[in-house]
Amino acid sequence: MNNTRHGFGICTYNYLIYVVGGWGASTVESYDPATNEWHLCQNIPVTVGIFNRPTLEENSVYSVTRASNGKNVLFRFDPRDDKWCDLNEMPGTSGQYELVSWDRTSFAIGKNNCKRLDIRVNRWNPMSCIFSKRIGFSAVIAAKDVYVFDRKETDRSQFNTSVERFDIHSKAIFRIDVQQIYFQPFKAHDDSIQNLSSLLSTVRRIIYQTCESVWEKLASICIALPNELRLKKILQDFNNTWSLPHFVDIMDSKRVTVVCPPRSGSMFYNFKDDFIMTVS
Repeated sequence: MNNTRHGFGICTYNYLIYVVGGWGASTVESYDPATNEWHLCQNIPVTVGIFNRPTLEENSVYSVTRASNGKNVLFRFDPRDDKWCDLNEMPGTSGQYELVSWDRTSFAIGKNNCKRLDIRVNRWNPMSCIFSKRIGFSAVIAAKDVYVFDRKETDRSQFNTSVERFDIHSKAIFRIDVQQIYFQPFKAHDDSIQNLSSLLSTVRRIIYQTCESVWEKLASICIALPNELRLKKILQDFNNTWSLPHFVDIMDSKRVTVVCPPRSGSMFYNFKDDFIMTVS
């Protein structure tokens, strides 16, 4: 990287890896694995105090930043224009958040409070808090649920043995007990290391065999080259659904400005004070 940093956020978009901010750093960089090169992007328009946590939603990078003035601010970065724009400030006092997104909604998971952002209207709403206060925790989206895990704040020497799951649909939080794992890197025995190596090798072999079988059975069905009849059907579907003639495919989602459809509420509202429809 061009700048040293820690406590930074990281996400991917369009085959590039974006590194955002960090402790006292407002710089942003992108890494291209194809060329093995780092490129500087536009800086975050605020002096970063503690952390950055970005997430990707609708072709844009959303980043929660703990500014030097103690406020948690939210910015949106459009990689196509290389520009940041200021969004709604996030209420709350947590000094650490993890940011994940699903279906035009971003979830900010903090150790003291949790918030939810509706990207379409640029509005934060409170949500249920995780049961136990944690430090250095992580959050991830899996099967339309948010999972949070790591150490409890009350005991920094022990790893937490429970995972908390937030159900996006019911907005309820559940605690999941997992098997206790203790790490003793300086007291490991040779037999335990060999058992772990054997286990990882077995898992690796199973994954490769499964992927090969899925590819052999489904590749010709799921990603087959379309024939003339299939292309005509795609043309007709695009025209009927979006009123876009002569379209056979879209490489990426395209946001089209439209007149607000009747009785649609805020479904198509954009924070730029217009109405958009995402074509994909």
